[in-house]
Amino acid sequence: MDRHDRFPMTASREPNPLRPYYIPPSIGPAQGALPNNATAQTANVSRASRPSPSYQSNASDLLPDLDLDFRSSAGEAWTNTRTLLDTLAWRYASCLMAQPFDVAKTILQVSLPPNVAAVATPRKRRTSPRQSSREGGSRRSDRAYESFSETDDDAEGGSQASDDDIPDYFSSTAPRSRSPRKRRRTPPSLSPSPDPTPTQSRNSRSRRDNPDAEYKLMLKRGESVMHAISVLYDTSGAVGLWRATNCTFLYSILLRTTDSFLRSMLLAVFGLPDLGGPENGGLTPGITSSSGAGTTGLDLSDSPSPIASLVVIGLASCLSGLLLSPLDLVRTRLIVTPSSHAPRGVLSNLKRLPSLLMPSKLGLPTALYHSLPQMFSTSMPQILRRQFHIAPESSPTLWSFASFGTSLCELFIRLPLETLVRRCQVNYIREYARDAPLIIEPAPYLGIGGTVYSIMYSEGETKTKDAKGMIRIRKGQGSAGLVRGWRVGFWGLVGVWGAGSLGPATESRRGEF
Repeated sequence: MDRHDRFPMTASREPNPLRPYYIPPSIGPAQGALPNNATAQTANVSRASRPSPSYQSNASDLLPDLDLDFRSSAGEAWTNTRTLLDTLAWRYASCLMAQPFDVAKTILQVSLPPNVAAVATPRKRRTSPRQSSREGGSRRSDRAYESFSETDDDAEGGSQASDDDIPDYFSSTAPRSRSPRKRRRTPPSLSPSPDPTPTQSRNSRSRRDNPDAEYKLMLKRGESVMHAISVLYDTSGAVGLWRATNCTFLYSILLRTTDSFLRSMLLAVFGLPDLGGPENGGLTPGITSSSGAGTTGLDLSDSPSPIASLVVIGLASCLSGLLLSPLDLVRTRLIVTPSSHAPRGVLSNLKRLPSLLMPSKLGLPTALYHSLPQMFSTSMPQILRRQFHIAPESSPTLWSFASFGTSLCELFIRLPLETLVRRCQVNYIREYARDAPLIIEPAPYLGIGGTVYSIMYSEGETKTKDAKGMIRIRKGQGSAGLVRGWRVGFWGLVGVWGAGSLGPATESRRGEF
């Protein structure tokens, strides 16, 4: 056989016997096409008779390995966008529902507690010196007239007009009318008013003397969130209950998104796998407060180094809180200032800050507030698995109760730290904005240890009953002053946990903590 028959010089699209597994590309003219004029003319006529292909068919013909389906891609993009919009709408609705309770809780945390003993005793009616002397004189004259006998009234029966005209030379405080019995017979419209200053005029006069009384909150029960909401409604109306709503919504979204981004970046830098959980997308709802902090539901069971992953999670939460501390400061200022005090916008208040960086005074309490509760709630599932041998696969009911207990413990860890942060923020607001009015009498911030000691043993008074039933009053609010608003947080956790327990247990939510 000739050498040219075995190794043809011309390029052919037929399978090469020496390369049986090689598939020639399909781009170009069809296989076995002869370059004669008849074939070319036929191809031109058929190409002219067919309609011009679209961009999609052109891309599919030229790149058959790429599955390009623009319709399905557009539908998937719209589905993802719709899911994101629904999540944001749900977030904003949740923020609207929780904002009045969050505002009342913040006010209780930063305000001086009322005097329990002064509130418990009935308040006496204020009287002016002139009114007190008049009432004292009338009481003395009443006692003097009661010592007379009734024969004096009978003797004065025929000379009423003359008795009224006779002046009293012996007592300057004697009444101008006759005996109390005859004074009672006068109609109420003609009798002089015992209190010449009515309540409305007294309140208006006190407001003229003290202009701050229009927006100042007079809290009588420093532990009741509902009482704070009622006083807020009476002072500033329904609009005052939803103050700083937009700032709270923006802060919660940015905090969760920044936390998720920093956590993923730090895990990738240290060579650790990303942690899955209900918060993996950064915007999905979870057991959190309206301000953004709370349990995220992360699990360390799939991590090769749980301690390193836990440190990264705490560091990411701490950095997120420090970066967004100016926005949280603006949120606190919008809550503690009157609704009529301009400006009320988020950007305008950010521009009024001395710096967009976090103040050094807020560093330590903010770092503790954002890192400690997060690390506690993240480490508890691993502790339950290894120490107590509780897993969602073996005992789902016990695991559900353990998750609720963990969230409750995280709440009591977070509230004292939140009280410290809010007091430090109000103290800083009073320093850089001296002209800003406050709706409450702010409590002092004396550092972390000093503030905790002042709340427990110095501020306010607490009533207790001993074994004999005697009421004792001691200084300080005790541990209850550190967890203001825990009842609202408790019932919120009960609602979220109950809804999750009654909901359908899908495969994607199995094992969620």
